[in-house]
Amino acid sequence: MDKQNIISILEKVEQLLSINDPDSTPFKSKYEAIELLKTNRSNIKEDDKEFLGVFDSKLGDLYISTEEITIGLQVSTNAIKELEGYESKYTKYICKSLQNVSMVYINRNDLTLGNEYLSRSESLIKESLATVSDSVDITSTTIDDLKSLDLMNCFYLAQLYGLLKDSEKSSKYCEKTLQLQLELKKEFNIKEWCNNCLSLSSFYSENENNYDYAKQCFLASLLIAENEQDDDVKKEIQANVYLVMGKYFSSYFKLYYQAEKLKSAHQDKDNNYDFVTPNTTVPDNTLERLENEKKRQKILDSIQFNQDKYNSNPLFSQLDFTPIQSKLTQPITLEPILDFESARKCFLQAQHYFNKAKKYYQLDGFVTEYVNIEFDMVNLYEYLIKFETIGKRKTTMYKKRLELIEPLLQELNPQYFYSQVQAIYFKCGEIYSEIAKLFERMSANLQETSLYNNFLFKAIDNYQKYINTYDMKGVDKDEAIKNDIDTFILAKCEIAICHKNVQGMNRLVYDHLNKSISNFKSIVELLKLPSNQDIFNRFQDEYQLCQDMLRLLPQKTKFLSDKLG
Repeated sequence: MDKQNIISILEKVEQLLSINDPDSTPFKSKYEAIELLKTNRSNIKEDDKEFLGVFDSKLGDLYISTEEITIGLQVSTNAIKELEGYESKYTKYICKSLQNVSMVYINRNDLTLGNEYLSRSESLIKESLATVSDSVDITSTTIDDLKSLDLMNCFYLAQLYGLLKDSEKSSKYCEKTLQLQLELKKEFNIKEWCNNCLSLSSFYSENENNYDYAKQCFLASLLIAENEQDDDVKKEIQANVYLVMGKYFSSYFKLYYQAEKLKSAHQDKDNNYDFVTPNTTVPDNTLERLENEKKRQKILDSIQFNQDKYNSNPLFSQLDFTPIQSKLTQPITLEPILDFESARKCFLQAQHYFNKAKKYYQLDGFVTEYVNIEFDMVNLYEYLIKFETIGKRKTTMYKKRLELIEPLLQELNPQYFYSQVQAIYFKCGEIYSEIAKLFERMSANLQETSLYNNFLFKAIDNYQKYINTYDMKGVDKDEAIKNDIDTFILAKCEIAICHKNVQGMNRLVYDHLNKSISNFKSIVELLKLPSNQDIFNRFQDEYQLCQDMLRLLPQKTKFLSDKLG
C-alpha cells in the first residue's frame, strides 16, 4: 500500500470521527473507523513499519476511547515501537501513543511508568517545536498539532504530579495548560478552566507567598467567567472566585499574624506553669527569642507583592484585567501589616469577599462550604486580635468568633456532619480558653473570678464534647482517635490546663487540681503506650509539661488539703 492510499484511509477515518453519534450508539462511528483501519492494515507490508505505526497509533487511540483498554494499551505500545526512528516524521502519532500508554498506567496507579512515557512525549514535543515545517499532508505534524499535544501533555503531567503530591510541579504544568488553552483559542470548558486557575491562585498565595501571580489567576477566572452562557454556572464560578479572593487576603494576613506571634512565642510555655515551690525557675529563653526572630524575618522576607518582575511578566499576557477590576466593589491592594489599622484594612477586604461568597454558599444546600467559610472568618478575627492591644476590644472579637460557629451546633446533625461538629467543639473550646486568659489578668474580685472560671468551664465543656464525639465511632473509636491524635492530645492537654487554672475558694481549686492531675496522667499513659512510640516522639513538649505538672501539682493539692483540714 502506497502513501497516497494511507492518506486516503486516514482522511476517511477523520471524516467518521467528525460525526456526532446519538446517545444510544455513542461509539458507532468509532467502531466503523476501527474496522476500516483493521481491514486496510492487513494490506500493509510488514517492512513498512512507519505505516503500520501510524495505523496502530490511530487504532490504539480508538480502542482506548471506546473503553477497550487492554487491547488499546497493547496496540499503542506496538505503535511506539514501530515508529522508532520516524519520530520527526510522525511526531503527532508517536506522541499520542505515548500519552495514551501513560494514562493507562497512571489509571492503574503505576505512576513511575506513566511518568516515563509522558516525559518521552514532552521531550519529543520540545524538539519538534524547534524544527516544525509547513504541513504537507494529513500525516504531517503542524505547529497547531504540536501545541495541542503539548496542551494534553501538560494537562496529564499536572494530574500525575498531583497524584505524586508534588504541588509545585503540578501547579507549573497546570499553569502551562491554562496558558495553552487561551493561546490555541479552542473551545474549552469555562468552569473547568476557572476552577483550575483558582487552584493555581491558591497555590501561589499559600505555597509561594506570591500575591502578584495569585491575583492574576483569580482576575483571569473572573474575566473568563464572563463568557459563560449558563447563569447558574456563572454564579457558581463567581462565588468560587470571591471565595479565593477572601482566602487571598486571609493568607496574606496570616503571614503577618505568624510573624507577630513569634515575638511572644517564648512566653506561651511559661503561662502553663504554676510556681508552687521556691526552687522553680523561669528557663532562659534568650536563644529561643533569637531563633524566633530569625523565623519571623524569614516569613516577612518571603512575602511577594507589587513586584515588577511578576507584573511585567504576567501569566496571561493576552488578557486585559482593566475592565474586570473596575467592576470590583473592593480594590485588590496589599500593604504591609504593621499595626491595628493596617490589620483592620486587610481584615475588612477579606471579610467583604467571604461575605460575597456566602451569598451563594448558604447553609441551606451548601453545609460544608458554608461551615468552611465561617471557619475562615473565625481565623480572620484571630489574626486581627493579635494586633489589638485593648483587652475589652479583644474580648468582643473573641465573642464574634463564637457567634460565627457556636450557633451551628444547633443546626448540624453530628451523624451527617460529624467532622464539622467536631471541629466546632474544638474551636469553641480554644476560643473560650483564650477569653479566660484575658480575664485571668483582670480577676480582682469574686465576681470577676467567677466570670473567669465560667469561661474556663465552657472551654472544658467544649473540649470534652469534642473528645466525646469519638464514642459515636463505636468499634472504630480507637482508629479514629489515632487518625486525629494531634488534636485529641491537644484537647486533653487543654482540659488539664483549664482545670489547673481554676481560681476561687480552696475547695473549688482543690477539686479542679485533682481533675487536672487525672487528665495529665491520662495523657502520659496514652503517650507511653508501646504502639504510640512515633506519637511520643512528636509530643515531647507536651509530655514534658505533663511530667512537670505531675511533679508540681500534688504539692499544691497537699498544701490545700492541709488548709481544708
